[in-house]
Amino acid sequence: MWKYRYLRIAACGIVAWFCALAPSASWSAVECTVLDSSKKPVSNAVITLKTAGVKPPVPAHFSVQQKGTQFEKEIVIVPVGSTVNFPNKDQVRHHIYSHSVAKKFEIPLAETYSAPPITFEKSGFVAIGCNIHDWMITHIAVVDTPYYAQTGLDGSAVLDRIPDGTYTVSVWHPASRDNPDSLKKEIRVEAGRATISYNLNLRPMKSRIPPDAAEDDRRETGY
Repeated sequence: MWKYRYLRIAACGIVAWFCALAPSASWSAVECTVLDSSKKPVSNAVITLKTAGVKPPVPAHFSVQQKGTQFEKEIVIVPVGSTVNFPNKDQVRHHIYSHSVAKKFEIPLAETYSAPPITFEKSGFVAIGCNIHDWMITHIAVVDTPYYAQTGLDGSAVLDRIPDGTYTVSVWHPASRDNPDSLKKEIRVEAGRATISYNLNLRPMKSRIPPDAAEDDRRETGY
């Protein structure tokens, strides 16, 4: 009996010794608040944290539907190298395109048709519209860091489990008038919590809501 007790004590001591030698990861949460020039919360702002030596996230596949002559989402964040489908769920034709530097593409006129996926090989922000229905707008934020988030209706976002260290924080919003480089900030993440805030100068955005069918017969014809 004493022999087994000594064995248990020895085993516990070995485990404790290995735990003492093993490096302990330290994680923190980064809380970000984005307001406009009138101190009102800004939703759909994309926050990214970058630091040296961190690999981009693994590419994935996404889908952004066209339904009710709208894109189902205003902002979609995807890792660099990801693919995105834009299936048309309407009974009318759409002709979507992008002239953005990060990705130029065009999906020709199509009705109830799912074109081949688009690959987003370069980080950046891609504005996408429809040549037929000019109120249809969506944006793809292509990120090359695993640390990112999108603000909610209250203008806040929390990035969890961020390893302690020094990061460059960037914020992007489709209506921002600010130079993106002027919005970059250095932040030290440690002690479990870090906070950062932004005030953006925003321009008015075009409505994404389709006009009433009675006022625009193009919703029935596709033109």
